[in-house]
Amino acid sequence: MASEDLQETVRAFYDVANRLANGGTLVAEDERLIAPGFRAYAAGMPPMDRDGFLQFTTEFAAAFPGYSITIDDLVVDGDRVATRVTWRGTHLGNFQGIAPTGRDFEVMGMHFDRVEAGGIIEHWGMFDAVSLLQQLGILPEPGA
Repeated sequence: MASEDLQETVRAFYDVANRLANGGTLVAEDERLIAPGFRAYAAGMPPMDRDGFLQFTTEFAAAFPGYSITIDDLVVDGDRVATRVTWRGTHLGNFQGIAPTGRDFEVMGMHFDRVEAGGIIEHWGMFDAVSLLQQLGILPEPGA
């Protein structure tokens, strides 16, 4: 695939995530973005298949309704795409046992995707969970 096609696939993937965060649902054309055999890997979590990843995304959206992911950098190398992203939102629902705090957050993340036949087959994600917990008031801020 051409570099531009890989970029388009990954950008569309994040567009879907943002739509889901804002109460949207998956539509037929979204199916092409997650290739058969899809696996997602996130720090501190077991590997997820397509259904597990969509469930996690739905749970995150329930905890942080209307969150957004902004792509800050995107780099293509072969069949892999690296993105540096910023997540923004407000903690309005239960998040992994943490009651809503009503606090806003802004954290950085790094993701690597492998694209195959126009869909993402592997997704590796990591975001600054410590900063998220500090901004939610769960962990103390540095120097506090």
